[in-house]
Amino acid sequence: MDNMQQTIDDIFERIKIPESGLALSQSNIVEKIRYVKSKGKLIVVRYPIRSSEGCCTLITDAMLGSIFKELRFELGIAFPDLTIEII
Repeated sequence: MDNMQQTIDDIFERIKIPESGLALSQSNIVEKIRYVKSKGKLIVVRYPIRSSEGCCTLITDAMLGSIFKELRFELGIAFPDLTIEII
């Protein structure tokens, strides 16, 4: 489990947020990650986007989409036997 945690930490350091240059680990866009061993699954829980402006939510969601796509890809390479779910 410690090796899994270290691998996840390394991935979160490697992935950068284009707009700020910050590592994913320095951002506040992932609430938690759960490992469900019985289902062979890693679940990444996003912090919800809350905005009173609909267009801002759409733009933010589109930008985050590419970050989460990269995260899913990197986690899939690191843990090929697990299903990666981002919610």
